[in-house]
Amino acid sequence: MENCKCQINGATNRSLCGPHGRPADKHLLIFGSTGGEQLVEATQLRQLPDESRPLLNKFYRAHRSHMRAPAGARYWVAGHSDILAGLCLTGVDGGNWLTGLLVAPSRRKQGLGRRLVAQALAGCEGPVWLFCEPRMVPFYTPLGFAEATALPEALASRLQRYNQHKMLVALCHENENA
Repeated sequence: MENCKCQINGATNRSLCGPHGRPADKHLLIFGSTGGEQLVEATQLRQLPDESRPLLNKFYRAHRSHMRAPAGARYWVAGHSDILAGLCLTGVDGGNWLTGLLVAPSRRKQGLGRRLVAQALAGCEGPVWLFCEPRMVPFYTPLGFAEATALPEALASRLQRYNQHKMLVALCHENENA
């Protein structure tokens, strides 16, 4: 563990490390302030194992979201002891579909969602599509998403169905990891 790079305020925090002193997951430090006190919290960006899917669903319910983690997806979360943000990536014909991005309200506007999306994209091959409300397009554009010019048939039919009730925009990230 002498090679550990997991640090908080310059001090090594071995509880963040996996075997052999290497980081178990991506880590980031959240700096904030609570009435004059500096708050530092280690936040891990990690992929949850399939059996932990109920934890992500619990996070969605706790924030009164209608989102659910679909079976068979890859689940990404940010947090340490609690989930602070989550998303799902489901394989579709020719790429992946990103759904369920939710950041706890108290953690919004701090870059956590952007970091989580970037980390999840780094682990993908092929394009990544998502549907969002038009007001969310400025959130995704700096991450490399642009309006989708084509969708796999399964997503195109789903978007058409969704747009009967709510206007959504299809975005695509042409992932360089392909």
